[in-house]
Formats: sequence, structure tokens, C-alpha cells
Amino acid sequence: AFSVAMFYDVSDPLLFIENIGWLLRKNGIWINQMNFVGPVMRNNAFDFLSHEHIALWDLTTFAKAVALAGLEVFDLKELPLNGGTYRVYVGHRRLRPITPRISHVLEGDAQWSSAAAWQAFKRRVDDNGEQLRQTLDDLKSQGKTVAVLGASTRGNSLLQYYGLGVADLPYASDRDPNKWGKTMVGTGIPIISEEEARERKPDCFLVLPYSYIDQIKAREKDFLDRGGQFIVPLPVARILG
Repeated sequence: AFSVAMFYDVSDPLLFIENIGWLLRKNGIWINQMNFVGPVMRNNAFDFLSHEHIALWDLTTFAKAVALAGLEVFDLKELPLNGGTYRVYVGHRRLRPITPRISHVLEGDAQWSSAAAWQAFKRRVDDNGEQLRQTLDDLKSQGKTVAVLGASTRGNSLLQYYGLGVADLPYASDRDPNKWGKTMVGTGIPIISEEEARERKPDCFLVLPYSYIDQIKAREKDFLDRGGQFIVPLPVARILG
């Protein structure tokens, strides 16, 4: 069984897990990939927080939840996707050895559970926002145009929290034709096609799907070769060119 970037949207997760346990064969494996607290906080990935995400799980709580259905987490792999995710492997209890990676992550969960840890997370996020806004102001003072690349859901969260809008970013380019002619939620930034954005020749793009920056750099090699730059907002705001 597979669930990818959706378990945190489930309104009744215990029932969902119970059904997974009922569906799994004795030697079956449930692979659940999503954002977890540890990677989110380490990577300042606050853009995870949006209206469609009901909960943010740590591995400790997830392991307790699956245990109620007679299942256990026996392995995981951390991936850089979307600010940092775990691909978690779950099976029926006591059928497989539990890898040392599980105990390591469970021990690490404790450091993210305190109010102080969340306050420090907010300070990092806020400080990064100040740096991002200063970068945009500096580029604007130099007469440069910065546009959005990738009108993503997570990008909406980032732009709204950092108070950025059309005055900072006059338009957004996106590959999905269903978004063209519409605006980004909460900011009103108009969305156009990538071809039209290239024709407008912005100096910089703020890359909201920043997890794919390596692929984007390869795809937009001509833009970079002409002196264009990318701004990557997280985990820390920085300019690539």
C-alpha cells in the first residue's frame, strides 16, 4: 500500500490506519511518505502549513497510532522533497527487524516537542523573512524585476506569511495551463505561462517549488547563462546565478 503527501489530510487517521492494517497481507508493507515535524523544523519549512493540512505528525505519535492497529514502523528514509520528508515503512508487528534509524529519529523527536523549540523555529522563519524581503528590496532598488516561478500551494503560504504581493512580485509563471489567467491566493499575483514569463525577461525568479531547484536550474540553463538569477527562499533565503 502507498500513501504519498496525503496522510496529514485524513480527517480520521486512526480509522485510515485500521483499514490499512485490514487490507495488508501478512507480509505486506505500507509505505507512507509525507512531511514530519523533524525535517520541517530543521529546514524551516513552515510553508507546509496550509488550509488543507489537518495535522503535522512526528514519528513518535505516528508510531503510537499504527501500533493501535497491530502495525509497526520498521524503517524509514529521509528525502529532501518539499522541505524534507520521511518515507516510512510499516508492516504487521514483529515480522521484520526494526532498523536503528527508527530509534535514532524517535530519540530526536524529543528536541522538537518543547515550546522553546517552536519559538526558536518561529524566530528562524521570521528572520529569514526579513532577509528575503531585504533581498527583494535591494534588487528593486537596482531596477531589477523579480517574478515568481511556480505558483504552488506552499508558495501561497510563504508569500502570505511574509507579506509579499504584486508590488514585490508583479507576476508568477507556472507550467499548468489551468492556472493561467488566474491569481495566486491571498496575494493577487497574476499567473501566466512560462513562455510569456520568458518573453518578459525578468532579471530574477523567486522559486517557490524550491525542492526542485536542481531540476529547475538545468531546465532554465539559458536564463542563467544570460545572467538571470534565482532566489531560493528556504531553508534560508539566498540568490543563485
